[in-house]
Amino acid sequence: SEVEALFLEAAALFGKTRNQEFSPYITVEEYQYWWLHCRLKTQSSFSNIHYDHYGCAAHDDELSKLQVAKLNAAIRIGWPLKRWLNTVIVLLQKEMGTILVNKLRAICLFEADFNYVLKVIFAQRMMRNLNQRNLLPAEQHAKAYSGAKNATMNRLLYQDVHRTMHWPYSTALVDLGDCYDSMYHGWNAISLLAAGVPEVHVKLMLLALQSMGWHMRTGFGLAA
Repeated sequence: SEVEALFLEAAALFGKTRNQEFSPYITVEEYQYWWLHCRLKTQSSFSNIHYDHYGCAAHDDELSKLQVAKLNAAIRIGWPLKRWLNTVIVLLQKEMGTILVNKLRAICLFEADFNYVLKVIFAQRMMRNLNQRNLLPAEQHAKAYSGAKNATMNRLLYQDVHRTMHWPYSTALVDLGDCYDSMYHGWNAISLLAAGVPEVHVKLMLLALQSMGWHMRTGFGLAA
């Protein structure tokens, strides 16, 4: 069955990644480089601790070491900080002047440092390991040296072939590099473990998502 095929594929990938080194811990140099080069105007944080706070802290070695020690402690034990358990949902206009709810785009704003931790573990460490070992399939375009043009052409050719041959098919247009809140947690866990991410780090993300309080940002403030 299709489910059995997915399990077999996950098991095959796990056999190739199970012995690879995976160190998600953040160094002071990495921390400072990220926060000194990121866009500080990025909106985030139910706690009102924003990107510019971390950007300012990155200018001082002692403050950077304090922040890094806190993040690495959470990574090591796989337990999220309490303030990571709140997130803000913002509805943006996809078309100027269109304010119908079903026409708006919802984005989820995690705490700034929690979002950074997820980027380090999954978007940097995990994807780098898979890229270095050539374990990403050719049709996966969320990787270095690929882009929207390649993905669009590949999708059109894929659909044309299946329509011509009258084969059933489905496509999913998702950004699994950053959209952590939109994934089914069961398959998510299996996929991440198969990709070589240690269980404790998968637990960190899923525990936060499953315990999270969601707040809507409106023109009148934050809804509880």
